[in-house]
Amino acid sequence: MGQLKMQGISKAFSGVQVLQDVELVVESGTVLALLGENGAGKSTLMKILTGEYEASSGQILIDGEPVQIKNVDDARKYGIGMIHQELNLFPNLSIADNFLIGNESDFNKSGFLEGKKLNEMVASVLKRINLARHPSELVGNLGIGEQQLVEIGKSLLREVRYMIMDEPTAALTESETERLFEIIESLKQQGVGIIYISHRMEELYRIADYVSVLRDGRFMRRGT
Repeated sequence: MGQLKMQGISKAFSGVQVLQDVELVVESGTVLALLGENGAGKSTLMKILTGEYEASSGQILIDGEPVQIKNVDDARKYGIGMIHQELNLFPNLSIADNFLIGNESDFNKSGFLEGKKLNEMVASVLKRINLARHPSELVGNLGIGEQQLVEIGKSLLREVRYMIMDEPTAALTESETERLFEIIESLKQQGVGIIYISHRMEELYRIADYVSVLRDGRFMRRGT
């Protein structure tokens, strides 16, 4: 079983300490709920993990080996993806074109820039996340829940090992939330480790295997 660990992570901005000696551990095939009030440091910690920020001190280990994540490309290389609360999609483009944006070099190396091959690869990912849409459909024609699945599909395209979900149900209906939970369970079965950020306690009781709590930039506790 794989493991991602953030150890002794600290971060300061202009002399203001935002994170102090924080530890976070997520195992493959499990859901870690990351809790904390607004301003606790959750976003900063996740931006360090995805390469948007660099920690002042501490290290990140994957399967026990230290890794350097200095930018978003580094995070992708190690199989770390993030589904933001604000979806990063282009509604006037097709599902396939949205998959392509940001992944052009990977598709080009694989020979998938050709339309038919691109659609075949995207269709296989859509099947994996149980989204019954054709790759040529415009993203703007999809519901919010389906658009979120497209974001998840884009991460899976890059063979994600660890996925961060930031308030993923904030704009979803009850049925869309149920569908998301089914996808999360499927991802767990596929060995993906998930860091799940939410303020909805009823969701956490249902899907989380472990809980970590941040308060004022400090690691408070980890439990089941």
